[in-house]
Amino acid sequence: MFQKKLFKKSKEFINRAQSNKLNFSENSNFFLCSWSECIGFLNLKTLARQKISIIKKFLLLFKENFALNSHRLFNETKKIKKEYDSLVFSYFFPENLKKNGSYFDKYFSVETKSYKNILWVLIPLNFSRENFKLQENLILLRKINDKNILSQAV
Repeated sequence: MFQKKLFKKSKEFINRAQSNKLNFSENSNFFLCSWSECIGFLNLKTLARQKISIIKKFLLLFKENFALNSHRLFNETKKIKKEYDSLVFSYFFPENLKKNGSYFDKYFSVETKSYKNILWVLIPLNFSRENFKLQENLILLRKINDKNILSQAV
C-alpha cells in the first residue's frame, strides 16, 4: 500500500512541475531514483516523509553540484544523415571498438554493424580527445570538463 501512495505522490510532484511549465525532462530534481543517492533520491525520501540528516542532504547536494555536474557531453562533429528505426544509448569502452569502425556493445551483446537501422549514441566514461574511426550509425559523445571546483572558489 505504501508504494501505491508514494507512486501517486510522485506522479503529482511531476504533474505540478509540468503545470508550472518546468522542464522536468532535464532536471535531476525529477529523477526520483531509489537506488542512487542524488537530488531525486532526496525528493523521493521527502515525498515518502522519511527523515534524512542535514549532513547527508548537504553531502548529496555538494556531490550533485560539484562532482556530477562538473562535465557535459556533446556531439562535436557527426551529423545525422538519415533516419533510424531506433535509438540506443550505451557506454563507450575503446577496447570494444573494431578496426572497421563497428562497436561491440557488451550490455546488449551485439555488434553494431549487424543493426544498421539503429543509431547508437555512445557515452564515454573518461575524458579523451582521441579520434576514432566510427561506422555511420555510431555517435561518440565527447566529455568536457566545464566546471573546475578550484576555479569556482576563486
